[in-house]
Amino acid sequence: MSKMKELWSDIVEMLEAEYTVEEVAAKFCVPLDWVESIKTDLEEEIFSEEETFLSDSEADANALASMGWGTDEDYGYHGDEF
Repeated sequence: MSKMKELWSDIVEMLEAEYTVEEVAAKFCVPLDWVESIKTDLEEEIFSEEETFLSDSEADANALASMGWGTDEDYGYHGDEF
């Protein structure tokens, strides 16, 4: 592993352990804005994963519906009489 990759990994590890950006920057003698940038990237990554998460059944239903093989519920029918 390169030294930069190792440094990045160590910074991420400390941020995930909830050290402050100031503590992390001081420990590794790096600019505060570097650590803030890494923290922002981590927060955005976590937020986007939560936003796009589908259960296995939801993902399967979306895939089937996109191919024209969806269930009645996918097409708006919920068991009501016509």
